[in-house]
Amino acid sequence: MGTFHVQGQRTGETYAAQDTVNPDGTKQMPYCHEVNYYQNHLYVAMRDAGVIQLDVTDRTNPKQLLRLDYVPPYNGGSLGATHTFTPFGFAEWESVKATTPQPTLAVSSDENFSCPPGFGRVYDISNPAYPQILSTIRVPIADDNFNPLTGTFTCPPGQQTTHHQWFDMRSPTLLHQAWYTQGLRAFDLSNPYEPREIGFYLSPPYYSTAAGEAGRATREVFQDTQTGLLWMTDGNGGD
Repeated sequence: MGTFHVQGQRTGETYAAQDTVNPDGTKQMPYCHEVNYYQNHLYVAMRDAGVIQLDVTDRTNPKQLLRLDYVPPYNGGSLGATHTFTPFGFAEWESVKATTPQPTLAVSSDENFSCPPGFGRVYDISNPAYPQILSTIRVPIADDNFNPLTGTFTCPPGQQTTHHQWFDMRSPTLLHQAWYTQGLRAFDLSNPYEPREIGFYLSPPYYSTAAGEAGRATREVFQDTQTGLLWMTDGNGGD
């Protein structure tokens, strides 16, 4: 079997300039967090190294088709940035396997506990050599509070970052986004230039001293393909 890495991840290598330091001077965290597979392609969340698409038709020789690294200009945070990178309609395509073409759109989420916290991005990946960010996926109360007098963002208490995401099996443009303190949010991405929030669910504000976190911590969302029901996990004592 083959392997893939970004420059600097192997012993003796030096990271490229864009994978070294965050704008705030802290060290970047370029490492693989989560991988989604579809039609011999891997959609890789590489934390501070951004989003990467690999062709793994030849399992012994993964080939990089796409990379978009947005750290910098953004800070990666203590864990690094990109948490999940998913092609549009991923859940639906898994059910029909290889009968649909390669996607031309994708979405990512971050796991960034700084202020402003992590949010989502929508990409045009129709030409992997030139990926483009079309729009961002945000919850205004958590992400868009800028104080012009101080030149800094202000954020409410709690953990306001995005985390795991899942496309609904019933629609290739309906995204379910786990959002820690902000619960589970549903977005209509039928217009990829203008994501529209269409619903949300807030679980009780669980508390767990073992986790070292207070309040709601909605982390993962999955869909039962038999019933269409959504399953969530909570890092502070819920399930």
